[in-house]
Amino acid sequence: MRSSLRRVWGQRLKWKRLRDKLFLSWVESIAEAAKKGGSGQQELCWDSYEKIKQKLHLQELQLAAEKKKEKAKERAKKRAMTAEQFERKTSTNGQTAARGDIVMSRISAFEKLDLELIKREKMQKEFSFADQIRAAKNKRMELTMEASSSVHAATKKPGEASFMLYGRGPSGDSATGCVMDSNSTIEPQGFVS
Repeated sequence: MRSSLRRVWGQRLKWKRLRDKLFLSWVESIAEAAKKGGSGQQELCWDSYEKIKQKLHLQELQLAAEKKKEKAKERAKKRAMTAEQFERKTSTNGQTAARGDIVMSRISAFEKLDLELIKREKMQKEFSFADQIRAAKNKRMELTMEASSSVHAATKKPGEASFMLYGRGPSGDSATGCVMDSNSTIEPQGFVS
């Protein structure tokens, strides 16, 4: 009985496949005739439909990505605002309120990175690239001056007075400083920016 059922189902499957092949060849011949067109008609470009479809799909993906970014920025802004509110609640001795500690501990590292990214983007929008470079140079110059003044103070003999004079160098780019000791000797120090 099983072998006869297998044979019957095999024949049905064979006939179904033949019908599908016939239908596909018929559809292909109609599509080819439509593509070539009749007399006086131009040939259709079937690829253009696929290209348009792909472009629309790409645009949908881009819009979805932009919406996702906007939502992430909004969420990060809200979190930043709530974090600021809790920072304002700090007492005069620098201890935060217990509730603020709980909320701050709930913010994950990923969210903190989002906040840092938004702060960087905000800074970049507010200040031009040249201003950012100038600020970095000034910060570097301040750190160098602090380091050199601490080194000079460490090497200074007790009871000896000294001052640090700062100004722009001849090129206008780098700052130069002079250390004046009580002996009236001037030691030029150049700070490269």
